[in-house]
Amino acid sequence: MTTLKDIRQIIIDYIEDESIDDIFDSYINWAVRFVENEKLWSVLYRTKDITTDSTGVILLPPLCGRLLEVYPSVTTGFPSYKFMPMVETENKDTGYLIQNTYRPYEATLTDEAEYTCSVTNGTNTITEVAGKDFFTSDDVGKMIIVSGDSNPYEILSFTDDTFDTITVYPEMSAPTSTQTSIILGPAGMQRIILKDSNNAPYEGDVTIAYQMKHPKLFEDDSRLLIPCPLTVAYKTLMFALETNKYAVDANRLAQNYMLALNSEFGVDPLNRTRNARKDGLFRVRQR
Repeated sequence: MTTLKDIRQIIIDYIEDESIDDIFDSYINWAVRFVENEKLWSVLYRTKDITTDSTGVILLPPLCGRLLEVYPSVTTGFPSYKFMPMVETENKDTGYLIQNTYRPYEATLTDEAEYTCSVTNGTNTITEVAGKDFFTSDDVGKMIIVSGDSNPYEILSFTDDTFDTITVYPEMSAPTSTQTSIILGPAGMQRIILKDSNNAPYEGDVTIAYQMKHPKLFEDDSRLLIPCPLTVAYKTLMFALETNKYAVDANRLAQNYMLALNSEFGVDPLNRTRNARKDGLFRVRQR
């Protein structure tokens, strides 16, 4: 499995210079974010079961990068339909008909609360400062963000003890700290609203399928989940050159990037191109 340190070494070997500075870690994370959107990665594919209330509004999971499908929970049997992005079709009687749709819903404008806690990189446990009672069992299922890390985390459990703790998903990618700011219920989280065929809020169990965002690479041993280190390295170099006003040199790396992309991507079952012709006479068609 490729690590952040391995990607740095690929870059060092390419430019034959071991003096690259910490800014390259930012370039690498930008590159990962860019490359993950080039296709649907099976390693980043996730599903989550959610129960909506009478409002039909649901909060998208932490690290949700691309919402793929929303459908009634599979626990009730194979779904006979799935929710579609908001689409209005003509209806002779009412003028329009909304067929089991979802659309973006307004986000909250203010944070719920802000606490000071202790966090450790690579773990899923957050401890409150001694003598302070911040989180409660009612906070399970809510989202938090951590100072120094833009990724949201979902609270999975709460333990009422001398040093109250919460467990979160995913594992902490924020830097280790004994005094860091935690925001509970942060403003601006992504939400969608589900509507049934009568344009009424949908209430019930649903499953959402999505491609998660790749966790940030902070430490030397942070692992690259998508199997394309060369593609990420070339895109990193392109970002570095463009940032330093060497756009022409960046463009020269575009062919290297595309060759690495085609070589490392392989066939992903989500793209359904296993039996497609790939020679120059035919376009690859998704089926």
